[in-house]
Amino acid sequence: MTAAAEPAPVAGYVPATFAELRDFSSMSELRAYGRAARIGRPYDDIVPDARAAARRAGFRIRLPAAGVDRGAVTPGFEVFGPSRQRFSLDAVKAGAPPSFVGSTLDIVLGATVVSVYQSSFRATAAYTAHPVLSVVPDFVPVVIAQMPVPSIRSTGVWAAALEARLLRTPNLPPRLASALRIIGNPWATPPLTLHALRPYVPPLIVDGVPALAAGDAGGAGSSVIWQRAGMMVAVSAPLPLEEVLVIANSVR
Repeated sequence: MTAAAEPAPVAGYVPATFAELRDFSSMSELRAYGRAARIGRPYDDIVPDARAAARRAGFRIRLPAAGVDRGAVTPGFEVFGPSRQRFSLDAVKAGAPPSFVGSTLDIVLGATVVSVYQSSFRATAAYTAHPVLSVVPDFVPVVIAQMPVPSIRSTGVWAAALEARLLRTPNLPPRLASALRIIGNPWATPPLTLHALRPYVPPLIVDGVPALAAGDAGGAGSSVIWQRAGMMVAVSAPLPLEEVLVIANSVR
């Protein structure tokens, strides 16, 4: 794939991030529309290798075969436990009709595995020159996240109706609106962001399925996310999009 074949970026930044989705219930913006709480206490474990990560997460870990240097730096694996977060709508605060009283929205996330590798590619000049992003000399991180596709459960009204009602609320904070959209549509934004990402269209093909690619507004890096067999996988690195795609297409 050549640079000329890359899709065009869409104007505007996507504020919601993977961390914000996992911590949806703690978003202060929700208090203006109801009550939010986390159900249970998900674990956060650092494990020695992919085999240990698979045992802890309960699913097979996909590994990259190209674009990483396994001999230079030992890959790191972190496992985040399953998470359930519940939002209970306050119909009065949200200005919703009586039929919405008592409605709840549950966001169910499975275990998530985040792995970090050393890339065999050279980092972008924008990343290398950045005083904050490039904190470890000569280390070019490749971050791969994988998790089951999130699910939504609701009581009272359908989840789609509850989400649509909140999105119609006047002066809804952009960060909350973006998080609501990703709940209903995992393709709305990548689960990992390097900095300020811009989505690209049309979607690309990774591992034989449609994928969403995004590039940092300052040219520091790229991210690719796709869904296959009930799993979401994302690859992010301070590399040009075409090199991130090489890594992504090697993940098996």
